[in-house]
Amino acid sequence: MQKRKFRYSSVSNTSLSSNVVFSQRVRTFDDALESSQINCVDGSVLFASLLRAINIDPILVRTPGHMFVGYYTDNSHADKNFLETTMIGDVDLDDFFPDEQLDSTMVGKSQNEMSLLTFEKSKQYANKKYKENEEGIHSGKLNYMFLEISKEVRRKIQPIGK
Repeated sequence: MQKRKFRYSSVSNTSLSSNVVFSQRVRTFDDALESSQINCVDGSVLFASLLRAINIDPILVRTPGHMFVGYYTDNSHADKNFLETTMIGDVDLDDFFPDEQLDSTMVGKSQNEMSLLTFEKSKQYANKKYKENEEGIHSGKLNYMFLEISKEVRRKIQPIGK
């Protein structure tokens, strides 16, 4: 995503939004590639699809006003990890970790070094957010969700195509 210069883009208001029901258009993979933009929902759904394609069981996690993706690191689903997808791509890491001044350490780093750093920091950030919101995420409260993308769930989802 960094090589394609993806950027975070908030597209939370749609013609279907109202004061009663929140809705958000999720870009298709083709739309995301064409625009090089993703928001938290697009990025999470995209990553969940990519993880599922390589037989890693993904999880979509929603907190009030935000979504990120998780995945199981073992077959028994005892261990999981999370990614902040808005950090993947062309991003200012100081926005997420202001005390670390990471952007000042990036000069001279290769694309691969930057990709690894951003990936590791996206895991750190998302795992922290999961821990901070864990009770709400598993409470069933409005605006929280923990959705495992299992085979059963996948059977209920129709593919989006043009």
